[in-house]
Amino acid sequence: MSERIRFRTPWLDQTEPAWARPNGAPNAVSPLPEPGVPPAAQGAFAPRPQRKRPMWCTGAFVLFGAFTLMQLALAASGDSEAAAGFIAGLTVLAITYYAARALARRDANPQIQPIIMGGLCLKLIGTYVRYKVSIHLYKTGDFVNYDLWGRKIANGLRHGHLVQPDGRLAGTNFIRVATGYLYVFSPARMMSGFVIYGFLSFVGLLFFWRAYRVAISAKHDATYLQWLVLLPSLLYWPSAIGKDAFMVLCAGVAAYGAAHLLKDHSAKGLLGVSAGVGGMLMVRPHFALAVSGGLALAFVLRRQRGAFFRTIVSLIFVFAIAFLAIQSAQTFFGISAFNQTSVEKQLQDTSSQTSEGGSQYTPVVVNSPVKFPLGVGTVIYRPLPYEAHTSQTMVTAVEDLVLVIMTFRFLPRILRVIRRSRNLPYILYCIGALLVFVIVFSGFSNFGILARQRAVIQPLFLVFLALPRDVDELFPAEPTFSGPFVPPPRQPNPQ
Repeated sequence: MSERIRFRTPWLDQTEPAWARPNGAPNAVSPLPEPGVPPAAQGAFAPRPQRKRPMWCTGAFVLFGAFTLMQLALAASGDSEAAAGFIAGLTVLAITYYAARALARRDANPQIQPIIMGGLCLKLIGTYVRYKVSIHLYKTGDFVNYDLWGRKIANGLRHGHLVQPDGRLAGTNFIRVATGYLYVFSPARMMSGFVIYGFLSFVGLLFFWRAYRVAISAKHDATYLQWLVLLPSLLYWPSAIGKDAFMVLCAGVAAYGAAHLLKDHSAKGLLGVSAGVGGMLMVRPHFALAVSGGLALAFVLRRQRGAFFRTIVSLIFVFAIAFLAIQSAQTFFGISAFNQTSVEKQLQDTSSQTSEGGSQYTPVVVNSPVKFPLGVGTVIYRPLPYEAHTSQTMVTAVEDLVLVIMTFRFLPRILRVIRRSRNLPYILYCIGALLVFVIVFSGFSNFGILARQRAVIQPLFLVFLALPRDVDELFPAEPTFSGPFVPPPRQPNPQ
C-alpha cells in the first residue's frame, strides 16, 4: 500500500478545549509528521503551546503553602488572630478562584488564572507582613482606631442597634463605619480586617488591569497584570485597615469606568467613574482631582471620531465631577478659595506637617513649571538607595531604582506612544492624572507617607512600563493609497 496506515488512538486525538484556543482557531488535530521529511519543509506542525503558568507562580504557591501551615500551627496553639486571618484568607481565596477561572475563560487565556491566584497568594503574605510590622514595630496607628470602632459598630448591628460616630460620614468616620459593616460578615478581629482590606485593594488592581485590556490592548494585558501583582509597594502598603486600600479600590473602579467612557461613551463608563470618584470624595477628595484632571485632558486632546452629542455629555459630566472634587478638596483642606495662592500655601503647610519622623527629606514643591521635572522625579521615583535609612525605606528605594532603570529602557516606546496619544485617550488620562498627583503631593516631605499615597496612583504609571515592543499595533491602521487618485471615467449621457 502506498498510503500510510494510521491507527485510531482516541485518547491521544483529543482536541484542545475551546476556551484554551486563540479566538478563531479551528478545532482540529495536527497531522503526524511524514517520515524522512524535515519538519521545516512539512509546515504541518502546530505552534508550540503557550506556557499556561508563569514560573514565578509556582514559587508563589509553594511559599503560600508554607505560610498557610504556619498560620494553621498558630491557630491550633490558640492564637485567635491567626485563626480569624486564616478564615478570612480562605474565603477570599475561594472567591478569587472562581472569578479568575471565569475571567480566563472569557479572555481565552489560560495564563490569567494562575497569575491572579499567584498574585493573591503574594498579596496575603504581604498583608501578614504589613500586620506584623504595624503591630510590633509601630504598635499604633489609624488601624487601631478603625478596628475598635469596627467591633463596636458590628456588635451594635448584630443586636439591632445602629452605632454612628459623631460628625460627618466622611474621611475617618467613613472608614470606621465601613470597617464595622465588614466585621458583621467576617470575624471581628484585626488580622481578618487586614486581610479583607488587602483583598479590596487587590480587587482594585484587577479593575486597573481590566481598564488596560479595554483601552490599551487585549493581547498584552497579561504583562500589565503581572506588573500589578508583583510590585512590592502594591503588595505591602495598601494592605492594612485604612484609607489606602479603599482608595486603591476606588481608583481602580474609576480607571475602569474611564476606559469605557473614553472608548465608547457607554453607561458602564459613567457608572464606573461615578462610583470610583464618589468613593474618593468620601475619603480623600484630592485624589478625585487627579481623576477629573486626567479625564479632562483626555477629552480635550483626544482625536474626535463622531458621536459629537455623546462627547458633549461626557465633557459636562467630567466638569461636574471636577467641580465636586474642588469643592470637597476645599472642605478637606480647610481653604476658602481654590486658587494658586491657597494651593501653594497648602503645599507648604503639608511639607511642614509631614517632615516629622525618620524618613523626612527636602521636598520640591511644584509651584512653577521650572520645578515640575524635579517634582516628577521626587514624587514618582524617590527615595533612591542612597537616601534610605530604614529597612522599609530600603525596599522602596530598590523598587524605585528598578523603575528608573525600566523607564530608561522603555523610553523610546513610551515617547512614541505619548506622541500619538491623541489616538489612545487612556494614555492621556494616565498622563493627566499623574500630573495632578505630582502637583498635589509634591509638598510631602516624608518618604513613608509618600510611598503609601503613591500606591493609589502607581498602577497608572505602570501602564507605560507594560507597553508592547511594537507600539504601532496599539493604533488602528489608517488607509493608505499606493498612487495618485484617479477619478472614474465619466459615463456618457444616454440622452
